[in-house]
Amino acid sequence: MRPNHWRVTVPSRLRRSGVVSSRGERGVHGLALDLGSPSWRQADDSRQPGEPGRFVGRDHELGRFRECAERVRSGLTEVVVVEGEAGIGKTSLINRLLQDLDDFLVLRATGDRSETDLPFGVVDQLTRYVPGDQLEGFTLLGRDALTPYPGNHMSPFSVGAQLTRLLDQLQSGSPIAIVVDDVNWADDSSQRALAFVIRRLWADRVLLVFALRPEEVSSAVVDWRRLVAGISNGHRLVLDTLSPEDVTEWAEREFAGRSLPPGTAEALHHVTRGHPLYLQTVLAEMTNPRLVPAPVPGPLSAALRQFGHLPVHSRALLEALAVLDTWVPLRLAGHVAGLDDAEAAVQPLIDAGFVQRRTEGPTSSVSLRHDLQRDAVVSTTSPQRLRELHAAAAPLVSGPARWRHRVAAAGATSPGLAAELEEAAAKALETGDVERAATYLLWAADLLSDRERRERLLLTAAAHLIWVDKFSRVEQLMDEVRSCEPTTLRDLVIAAFATSQRDSAVSDVRLAQAMESAEAAPDMEWAAAMAGIRLGTYFIINGQGEEGARFSRRVLRMNSLGLHLARRAKINLIYSAGFHGARAALRQLDESYGPTPSESEDFKADHLMWRGIYRSLAGELRSGAEDIQSGLDLGKVIGQSMLDEFGQIHLSLIRYLSGAWDDAVISARKSILVQSTEGRPWLYAHSYGLLASVHAGRGDFVSAERCARTADDSLLGVSCLAWVVMAKAAICQAKGDHRATLDAMGPLTDLPETAGQLLFELWWAPMHAEALIECDRKAEAEKALERLKTLAADTPYLRLAQSWLCGRFAERNGDHRTARNMYERAVRSPAHIDENPIHRAFAEQAYGAALLAEDHAEDGYAWLVAARDRFVSVTAFAFAQRCEERLAGAQYPEPSTADKLAGMTERERHVAHLVGNGLTNKEVAGELFISTHTVDYHLRNIYAKLGISNRHSLRDHVRGVSARRTGMYPRADAFLNR
Repeated sequence: MRPNHWRVTVPSRLRRSGVVSSRGERGVHGLALDLGSPSWRQADDSRQPGEPGRFVGRDHELGRFRECAERVRSGLTEVVVVEGEAGIGKTSLINRLLQDLDDFLVLRATGDRSETDLPFGVVDQLTRYVPGDQLEGFTLLGRDALTPYPGNHMSPFSVGAQLTRLLDQLQSGSPIAIVVDDVNWADDSSQRALAFVIRRLWADRVLLVFALRPEEVSSAVVDWRRLVAGISNGHRLVLDTLSPEDVTEWAEREFAGRSLPPGTAEALHHVTRGHPLYLQTVLAEMTNPRLVPAPVPGPLSAALRQFGHLPVHSRALLEALAVLDTWVPLRLAGHVAGLDDAEAAVQPLIDAGFVQRRTEGPTSSVSLRHDLQRDAVVSTTSPQRLRELHAAAAPLVSGPARWRHRVAAAGATSPGLAAELEEAAAKALETGDVERAATYLLWAADLLSDRERRERLLLTAAAHLIWVDKFSRVEQLMDEVRSCEPTTLRDLVIAAFATSQRDSAVSDVRLAQAMESAEAAPDMEWAAAMAGIRLGTYFIINGQGEEGARFSRRVLRMNSLGLHLARRAKINLIYSAGFHGARAALRQLDESYGPTPSESEDFKADHLMWRGIYRSLAGELRSGAEDIQSGLDLGKVIGQSMLDEFGQIHLSLIRYLSGAWDDAVISARKSILVQSTEGRPWLYAHSYGLLASVHAGRGDFVSAERCARTADDSLLGVSCLAWVVMAKAAICQAKGDHRATLDAMGPLTDLPETAGQLLFELWWAPMHAEALIECDRKAEAEKALERLKTLAADTPYLRLAQSWLCGRFAERNGDHRTARNMYERAVRSPAHIDENPIHRAFAEQAYGAALLAEDHAEDGYAWLVAARDRFVSVTAFAFAQRCEERLAGAQYPEPSTADKLAGMTERERHVAHLVGNGLTNKEVAGELFISTHTVDYHLRNIYAKLGISNRHSLRDHVRGVSARRTGMYPRADAFLNR
């Protein structure tokens, strides 16, 4: 059997999945309008009989909370995780804290194991406390955006980014408290979005409080303990049981201040072990403080012992509330219980501490107080009675909640209901709600006695979950999958899951065989398409572009291919074409999408982004960047995070090759942020490899080596190899070790040309040629230069590098006249919009050195100064230092600044760079996915570190004033401008 992720409130067939919600469903009639005032706004001393007494104990924890709240009021974000077993008082502690936060806007939500397949369910709960007019402009957070069927566009990264912007806006009015109970049971998407928010907030008036149960920590998609431990503003509070003194205080309040006889308090603490929920239960039974409390033998017994004392109609209402499992109007609960007078039945439950009630206008809503009480009720209710209650509830609710009650009310088998669920799953798939569809299919499977049909539905659910990378749910199904009768679909699921887990024992051959069988089977084309796309991706990652293209074409030839399957197959086909170079990929892009992209926003965004990527890899850096940015902008509107993963890292490469290294770092960090938020570290090798290259050029070899190791550890296949190899080679080049550069590049240059390295040739070819030249490998260098000449004919980006390297080759071979001519040709060539300033600086450096060798000291020093300043402008300090060494003793002052932003944190450096380039605080916040309050906080620190006081001064500092613009080097000016 599968692990039980369902409470005992539902039949075992519902334990299969993350499962459809009952709590919080808008389908419960009247519930959406009947939530009433938040329970934490109720005064503690206004309790009804049977409710827990005034809050006792927890002085240390409350003190920590209040300190955090004060820091939040002062403008600093605080994050608190409260841990403790069920019933230990986490919610009570939070409720007590919130009574002190009258000046805060409180956004509250509760995670539930029954809602884990409801994407963004917890985020939706939070945003429902936000006034509607405040949500205008937040396309992914509006009242109609976070629906039960969000489709496949909504991503945690996109939603998290908008939630961060929303909090930035809301905190201008008052401090914000975000509270999530049982966060470990929140849906995966909400957990990831909230983790994103935590990582982006800093100088914000936001208090984030998360309660979780330690026994459930391992089931959470986010490691909340690790997340909070890794931030300086994170706090972890672990709740223990109450002390004997706390128990005494509670008991005396329960009995209206009457003192307890000697020994009674000790007995209460002994039998309840100081557990708040157990203590509440025992005290509810004690009509006199002189009675000796009975022991509590087990976790459910405290609640179980009271049921026999309840009136029959109250017990019936209690059972109905346990089945409904949410806040519901009292009249609805009474109807499910079959009662004419629910009002009379509810009061004994309130007195006994089972039920809580809230009233808004003429309507009264009720719910059970605690999960343990609900579990106890269900465990003592007969299966037949539970089915009757579910059957009574089903007609009164709508949407997914109705399905849950209908399934729970069904007998051992129900082929008719199974057929309805299968139809509902098909509709959910049409909207892109794959997880919900899988849940319906699994429920349907459990309602069938026909083994063949049951296994088909199980395997279909597993296949769709694999498609959307929900491997944790698939893993729970794999024992059942393996026990199924051998079929094409079973083989496909096993092979696809093994391939996704990089299990070499189950090879791609098995998945290909399953694909062939699926193609031949009736109504299995969708499964064959999924297999083909998985295979295409597998071969691309492993450097087999032709195989990737072959499977992608097979998929695209299928007759009834859906839009999203076609989209993935086209992307694979284009990427495979790129193994023959960027121009080949662009031709395939035009063939796949036509001269103009589809009307679908998905296809428009894809077309723009991939066209931008391949244009840039063909040397068209400026137009490529514009296309990628347009694709990313469209992706923000539709919530497509995958565009950010690929788009940002290629923007980073463009900016690196264009000499905008600070921008390159920002884009690489964005890509990492997206990947970590989405839980898809596919491009870590790319991102950290690029960061290593920048750090190396700046001379920060410790950081460069660290990032290179991370890139190497993250290598998924041959398709990522160029990024890792170039990181290692960049470190060697920056150190001036050309032999080590060649060795580092070996794994890339030794590959066959069909392995995909041609796609990044404009990046690695100049560095490889330089290393060959400096290592006196003449024949190989001549071949590399000939290749560069061919590429440069169609790629202006490479022309500077070709001229400089041809000059260097001539110089190494003693032809100084040719060398000087080639260098002069390079430095005198007009600047091109797509050129790499590092290449021009290398040419200027080589020309200056050649002039010095010919005793043209003044001219030589002038060109060395030009090279040095150009390196500094790019922040390539490792290379600038070499120019400085050649300039030693010459009458040229130091450049106006070395690293203009030295001594700053990475975040401060990013803010300073962007503000220095003219962006407003709001624009900076949008670029870095932080709040304007955090931008302002960093600016104050930046001003203090630089000894300046305004944006204008920062702009001058960041941009710098080059020697050429200030006339600092008049001799260089005169020579370079003549």
